[in-house]
Amino acid sequence: MLVGEQPGDVEDRQGRPFVGPAGTLLRELLGEAGIPADGVYVTSAVKHFKWRPSGKRRIHDKPNASEIRACGHWLELEAVAPELVVCLGATAAQALFGRTARVGALRGRPHVISQGRGSPRS
Repeated sequence: MLVGEQPGDVEDRQGRPFVGPAGTLLRELLGEAGIPADGVYVTSAVKHFKWRPSGKRRIHDKPNASEIRACGHWLELEAVAPELVVCLGATAAQALFGRTARVGALRGRPHVISQGRGSPRS
């Protein structure tokens, strides 16, 4: 299971995760790694596209802690029952391990996601 941060503009408009440029790159990289894209469940930690206008473009804005927490029940961990969860960024890590989670501190070793989530256990 891959957990991204939030939908991008394309994902927001189509209502599906990883269908924009980042999704194209992700599928390409999965292919290079020999991982079939249809064997990986992909989702976003935050289900809405938080943005600010910049001319005609919609620019990403980082979700705050309450927005991350509000979307937590949609992560579907129990339903998907993944063997492995990969957090693709700080927002995803905070959704799984709490607002104090830092990617640099978590990087490079596996962690157990507790039932009620919260602090990571190495």
